[in-house]
Amino acid sequence: VVNMGYLSIVDSHAVNGIAELHSSLLKSTLFKDFYGLSPEKFQNKTNGKTPRRWLLLCNPELSDLIASKIGEKWITDLSQWRNFVNDEQFVRDVQRVKLGNQQSLLTKFTEEYDNTNIKTVPRTVIFGGKAAPDYLQAKLIIKLICNVGRIVNHDSQIGDRIKVILLENYRVSLAEKMIPVADLSEQISLVGLETSDTCNMKMMLNRALTIGTLDGANIEMDEEVGRGNIIIFGMPVTDVDALKGKGYNSREFYEHEPELKRALDQIRGGYFSPEDPNLFAEIVKSRLGSNGQKYCEKKESCFQNQLVMWIFGYGSLVWKPDFRYISRQEGHVKGFIRRFWQLSEDHRGLPGKPGRVVTLISTGNQCDCVYGVAYEISNADEVSVRHVLDVREKDGYTIIETNFYPKDVEQKDMTCYTYMAHRENPFWGGDAPLDQIAEQIAHAYGPSGTNHEYLFKLAEAIRTITSAHDEHLFTLDQLVKTILTQDEQK
Repeated sequence: VVNMGYLSIVDSHAVNGIAELHSSLLKSTLFKDFYGLSPEKFQNKTNGKTPRRWLLLCNPELSDLIASKIGEKWITDLSQWRNFVNDEQFVRDVQRVKLGNQQSLLTKFTEEYDNTNIKTVPRTVIFGGKAAPDYLQAKLIIKLICNVGRIVNHDSQIGDRIKVILLENYRVSLAEKMIPVADLSEQISLVGLETSDTCNMKMMLNRALTIGTLDGANIEMDEEVGRGNIIIFGMPVTDVDALKGKGYNSREFYEHEPELKRALDQIRGGYFSPEDPNLFAEIVKSRLGSNGQKYCEKKESCFQNQLVMWIFGYGSLVWKPDFRYISRQEGHVKGFIRRFWQLSEDHRGLPGKPGRVVTLISTGNQCDCVYGVAYEISNADEVSVRHVLDVREKDGYTIIETNFYPKDVEQKDMTCYTYMAHRENPFWGGDAPLDQIAEQIAHAYGPSGTNHEYLFKLAEAIRTITSAHDEHLFTLDQLVKTILTQDEQK
């Protein structure tokens, strides 16, 4: 028997892995003896991608936007983007391009399949891949994906919230259409045994959030963009080796993880293949067998990282959310009151002529309630939404965690994040007589519009949410309307 890997090493003048981790593993494990004989042969060449094809060519709208901002040198020097991560308008424009690409693809899909009843859903999980004719388990996995889609897409409870799709004949030309519209790039290779391919780079280049294991190029991407811009879960290769040395038993995870057990039992028991209940049994057997790889260990952290985030808005977010969200819930938070005690020179006022916007004031009294709207944000959008809000609330606000109580009594209360001004910030206006605050709001204006528009729209929105009387808000609403009427009569 001729081992083609061994033969290629002997016959080659250079040997490399496709990422730094795998190049290291070649030398320390798989081809350790060959490395001992010819260490000069072994190098590292991390696979890469070219912005010319995977942004300039396949996403011309985003390319044009970037070029309009910083010129065209970015094509060979992506570091120039760093200067604009805090540019609020630029970030919004990038999000607008992403949404436009998605809408365009949906239109093409509708026309291609001649189906005017296609509906968008909050999350679509898209699989792309092929299997060699004699790779039976890979073909079986593709069949499983299709069958899971058949069940999920027609489920009466979740069919309008999630879809599962397998792209037929996945290839470069199809990838050029799909990568610009992707929100989330899932790179969940087995650490040290597989490798995340260059699609992770292509999708991140087109503003998709990467969630993956600390494997392959994910490691180098993590080092380049920072942990705040990529989500890593699971064990590093050193811990994998330690677990392997201790003895890995996938059945321990199977027996102690109810969700994992239920999913594997459904696959093995024919839930996704009622016409042939044993069709996918071999897939589960290979994962739970004594020689099975470490598929089960990473399941919990992977799904935990895909949990949604809730953002509570009690000011302009109530009537003007400028980010994508899955759903919204009207309701309230407890232990706070809403006050126009924060000055605004960047949105509803100007330097030297500030307007006033709302903030939460903690009272500790659970009878005090502030009504507003909580927005469900997908994991794919969390980083971009947090970035937009951090810029939007940059003058004196800090993020806090609190409980949110939905208006719909059938919904459970939930943990959410919200922004609250701290008293030490330089734009703290604090308490003042209501007639003085009203006078300030009536005549202030800024880049986002007049201050009184902010007040009126907020008051109107809160009245549609609750019949509870917000005395501070509604009193200012009436005072400012009176001032503006008097101004018109002068």
